[in-house]
Amino acid sequence: MNTQHQRKGKQKIIDPKLQNSFLIRGFLLSAGSLLSFAALIFWQLRAGLSSFVSSDDFMSKVQSIKQVNTFMLTVFTGRIWILAVIMLAVSIVITYFILTFFSHRIAGPMINFRNVLKKSIDGDKSVRIQLREGDFFKDLADDVNKLLEKH
Repeated sequence: MNTQHQRKGKQKIIDPKLQNSFLIRGFLLSAGSLLSFAALIFWQLRAGLSSFVSSDDFMSKVQSIKQVNTFMLTVFTGRIWILAVIMLAVSIVITYFILTFFSHRIAGPMINFRNVLKKSIDGDKSVRIQLREGDFFKDLADDVNKLLEKH
């Protein structure tokens, strides 16, 4: 591998259009999943707490509802929202690194294909596609290399 190719491999964004689209969709998926999970927890917690209201006495039901509402207000205005924000931040950071890694495994080979095909069109018959370990499209690269060898 030449040094120019090695330097390109260390860039965070190698194909901004493709990778930004990939990252935005991943972030939306991650945020949607996190919000769905938070709504599910809220719904389950509320349903679980309301099951404590089981007395037939009206006044004891009113008292139980007041206790449940006070508890819910305390929980959801305090620690739970702080934890949710922390979880969201951690989720965004983890999602960024995972999606950047996978987008490199897709965008890198696409750029390599494009460059090799441009050189081949320009008349350089010695070019071949060389992908890194772990890149996607290795089978396609082998097929394109066979095609380039024949012509």
